[in-house]
Amino acid sequence: MARRWYVPLLALPVAVGTAVAVLEGVASASPGLAHTAARTAAVQRVVPGGPMIGPSGGVVPGASHGILDSSESSFNWAGYAVDGGRGAFRSVSAAWTEPTVNCRGVRARRFSSFWVGLDGFNLPNQPRDNSVEQLGTDADCGGTTPVYNAWFEMYPKPSVNLPNPVHPGDHMFASVTFRGAGRYALFISDSTRHWSRTIVKILGGLHRSSAEVIAEAPSLSVLQPLANFGTVHWTGSRVNGTPLKNIGGRIRITMVQLNPPNRIKATTSPVGAADAFTNTWVRAGP
Repeated sequence: MARRWYVPLLALPVAVGTAVAVLEGVASASPGLAHTAARTAAVQRVVPGGPMIGPSGGVVPGASHGILDSSESSFNWAGYAVDGGRGAFRSVSAAWTEPTVNCRGVRARRFSSFWVGLDGFNLPNQPRDNSVEQLGTDADCGGTTPVYNAWFEMYPKPSVNLPNPVHPGDHMFASVTFRGAGRYALFISDSTRHWSRTIVKILGGLHRSSAEVIAEAPSLSVLQPLANFGTVHWTGSRVNGTPLKNIGGRIRITMVQLNPPNRIKATTSPVGAADAFTNTWVRAGP
């Protein structure tokens, strides 16, 4: 298994409402993209999953909370979130098809992650939730070379790459389930490659105040360019066992560019039949 070296660092101070987002203790690059520095050296690493980073004010113009598909913008997330009080969520799950990343003409590195999780969604003027219990896959570019992998993470603890193979077109499924007494079961499977993994973690005091199905632009001390993943197709999304299409107040998140601001990086479609929706790459950003 490829280890992800852990070092605390300050990353991308961004206004989130009246708060300042500071990413700490970030994770490593995907296998094949990790730095080769000695273990004793400080190593900056890519975060394949973490809390939502939102623009100041956070709300897309015209959005209204408490209705279906109210809207938010984020510098690093696209997809859907459901927000509630502390302890409101016990499970989240979804299936997706691993997209084919387009690395033509890429000279450095670009990253994209697809995951399900609890916690990490941050609305303006609310206390910041810095934990995320999550797992999923990456589709990254090491220059012109595509790199795919699966991982899990109990953010802000270091993420861990799984040794199981992931290829474009694979049919993935993942779930995060709270079993009580601080126990979380993180499950991921690849029905195309015929493997599955269950990871059980014990960590008390987490909020469980949001649930998400997300395509993400990871970070490496600052936001990195979003890899061109084309379109990722999600199906069967459920929160607390309820189909996403039946959940009032679900929040549709559009990923926007940090600089220049407000240019869309990735879109999120409405939820259709079979709780299906898509995220589509628009530009690299950051």
